[in-house]
Amino acid sequence: MRKKQFTLIELLVVIAIIAILAAMLLPALNQARSSARNTSCINNIKQISTIQMMYSGDNNGFLTPGNTNWAIPWAQTLFDTGYIPEPSFGSNTFLCCPESYKTGSAYQDIWKTYAVAIGDGKEIIGYDNTIEINGNSANFVWNLLKLRNPSSQIVMGEGVGNDSWAAMLFALYNSAWSNYPEFRHKSLQAMNVMFGDGHVESVDRKRMESNFEADKTGFRPFI
Repeated sequence: MRKKQFTLIELLVVIAIIAILAAMLLPALNQARSSARNTSCINNIKQISTIQMMYSGDNNGFLTPGNTNWAIPWAQTLFDTGYIPEPSFGSNTFLCCPESYKTGSAYQDIWKTYAVAIGDGKEIIGYDNTIEINGNSANFVWNLLKLRNPSSQIVMGEGVGNDSWAAMLFALYNSAWSNYPEFRHKSLQAMNVMFGDGHVESVDRKRMESNFEADKTGFRPFI
């Protein structure tokens, strides 16, 4: 008995059904991929937090400065002091957010993904714009032992900058240096951060911005 063959119309109907199903599934797949990258980013910051807490414990409460002598970024300090090995050029590393467009060269861009939070001239107990550590000028430094509310104080997170050194840090308030928090997750509405007690959270953009507007002159934590 002859097998029935598809007519052109039947074939087009099948193709149309497949296209509709693909269109329905694609947003869910993209959302799943984005969620996986967000989870990976949170795990990255948790690793950074663990290392920073170790560094702090060995250095009288200080975190790595945002930079040293206006040139050495916070990640380089961890390399130089042996807390983590320096990644090879272009390698994948937990120092890069998987959602960042800057991950093509991990070695060059590690300080352009995660950044030290800065007070941008605000007076914050436990924070200094410039101090001297071991004879070197250290900039944008947090001392966890001095923080009043470490569980609500963001000390590191996802930042973006427009020049080679500004990207090592991001401002708690609007900055003339173009150091901004970068909301990479949940449709650009959330970012992942480390608090002064070492815990890590995903923080909503609106939640943060409402606190920016609440007090522009004095210091307030993001949340």
